[in-house]
Amino acid sequence: KNNVAPYTPEGNVEKVEDAVKPIKSLGDERMMSPTSSSSSKRRIEAIELPAGCWKYQPKAEKLYTNMKVQLFVAALIAGNFVCNIIEKWIDPAGTEYPDLFYGFETFFNTMFFF
Repeated sequence: KNNVAPYTPEGNVEKVEDAVKPIKSLGDERMMSPTSSSSSKRRIEAIELPAGCWKYQPKAEKLYTNMKVQLFVAALIAGNFVCNIIEKWIDPAGTEYPDLFYGFETFFNTMFFF
């Protein structure tokens, strides 16, 4: 039988046993995580923090979940799509304005890179 009660919007959980378990204990890079034992006492154990480039993942998530950033990226995608439509509409062979559309292509590729 599952010892964990269903989640409620208020955050109330009737019974939780070993709900959070430590991932790994390490030297200096520690983050404390509450765990519960079979008794009613709570203890705190260390878990490993991300290393290398993964340590920036929380900051990147905060940046990319920002509504302004999402709207900016959506505008870039829409702008690139519109430029491609206009290019094929007025110059299907790509011979009349190659420098102009190369500039648009370079701009959008650079912006998508960042």
